[in-house]
Amino acid sequence: MVVRCGSHSWLGEQFRDDLRADLAGILKDALGPMADVAVVDLKKVPANDWQPLWRDAEAKGLAGLEVVPDLNGVKTHFLRVDFGECQYELQARQRDGLTGMLSPLRRNRTPDRALVTRLARA
Repeated sequence: MVVRCGSHSWLGEQFRDDLRADLAGILKDALGPMADVAVVDLKKVPANDWQPLWRDAEAKGLAGLEVVPDLNGVKTHFLRVDFGECQYELQARQRDGLTGMLSPLRRNRTPDRALVTRLARA
């Protein structure tokens, strides 16, 4: 899972660390030995080290992602979190590395920080 948070002060390092840890725990519990789970905070990875798909998502936005024939067998979940108008705004999309297909873009909003993780995994 690749997580990109906006620049609002409520989305600081502590928020991102908590979100990353919560998502990793939930996914590892759900998938068990079926999958290797990694949750990446893009603010902690130098842009030069980003994978091409991550760069594409950053440049085009999640809505602008297109089916890519480059198959690598890795399912990539993208999550963007921003904060505006007193609400957490989430966008999520997945790319299946076996087929190259993309899921529809999901959008959610909540004023409750405690619901961010729940909405991110829904």
